[in-house]
Parts: sequence; structure tokens; C-alpha cells
Amino acid sequence: MSDVGISDSIPTWFWKTGPYFSLNLSHNHIHGRLPNELRIPIFLGTIVDLSSNHLQGNLPFVGAEVIWLDLSHNSFSGSITDFLCKESAHLKELQILNLASNNLSEKIPNCWRMWPELVEVNLGNKLCGPPLLLNCTMEGEVPDENEKERKNDGVKWVFVSVAFGFIVGFWGFVGPLFIYKSWRYAYYRFLDDMCYKLQSCM
Repeated sequence: MSDVGISDSIPTWFWKTGPYFSLNLSHNHIHGRLPNELRIPIFLGTIVDLSSNHLQGNLPFVGAEVIWLDLSHNSFSGSITDFLCKESAHLKELQILNLASNNLSEKIPNCWRMWPELVEVNLGNKLCGPPLLLNCTMEGEVPDENEKERKNDGVKWVFVSVAFGFIVGFWGFVGPLFIYKSWRYAYYRFLDDMCYKLQSCM
């Protein structure tokens, strides 16, 4: 039922139907919240794709039978820690996880040992910490975009300062030699004297 124009919330009774080998409700206009725990009557190896909708609220906990979970391009928010670190009595079989383009923002917890079969992950939110390349702040928060821009501006000013210093230093010495002929002759005589003394020492 992907891309069929569904524009409603998912009723509670829906999660009691099934079982499913694949549940694909992606690219619709489904809104509302999912239950805290999706107790779907499904078979082992099920694909759940709810991407590209308007779902909100916390990320739901999904049973161990799911191997592919795509919740990307929604408006999920809240803590990713509860989702990743929730204890389960059964070994999680999830292999592919996509949470990109939601409203998740915090440090990623180190709970990957609970997902031993995971081979592909797309977190793609305002998250920080391993396995992402974006490091968290000392307080364990996501770096502020404006702060990064200010730092980048600071780096640019360093180059400007170096260039300005070079120009002032160079022309502060060479400029008078071009302007004042007597200074230029005196400088040339000084160089000649130095060359003569060096030759004498040799």
C-alpha cells in the first residue's frame, strides 16, 4: 500500500491484524503517533517500511522479528536512547535501520551490542557521536550550527590577518626605498660594504 494517497492516522486495531511478511505504507500522508511498542503479528524476516509520511512522537519499539525497519522522512522526535537501548528478552534480528530526516537530536548511545545482526544504518538527524563523524560537545550535545559558522569565520580572519601583516611588513621596508632615492643609495652602499667584508673574510 505504498504511495496510494492514504491520509489518515493508523487505527489501533490495525496492529492486531496480520500476520505480514512485508508491511509497506511508505510515501503516503499518514499522520499521528505509533504505539510505544508495535506488537505486530508478523513472521520472522519481516520488512516494515513507514517512510515518507507525517508520523510524530517517539520512536516505537519493534519486535525481534523485524529485519528491515525504515522510519525515515517523518517527524519522529524524542530520545533515540530509549529506542536503541531498550532491553529485549529475544535476540534482535534487525539488519537494516533507516531513521534519516526526522527530528532526533542527541548523543548516540553505545548500545550497538544489542543489535548484533545490524549491517546498514542511516541515522541522518541532528545526532552526534560514533558511528557518525560529527563529534559531540563536552556536554554531550550536538554542536550548534551557528557556533560552527562563527568558528569558520574566525579561521577566515586568521588568513586575512596574515595577508595584511605581510603587506604592511613588506611595503613598510621596500616602499621607502622606492620613494626616497637617498635611502635607496644608502641601502645599496650598505650591501656593497657587506659583500666587500665577506669577500675579505674568505
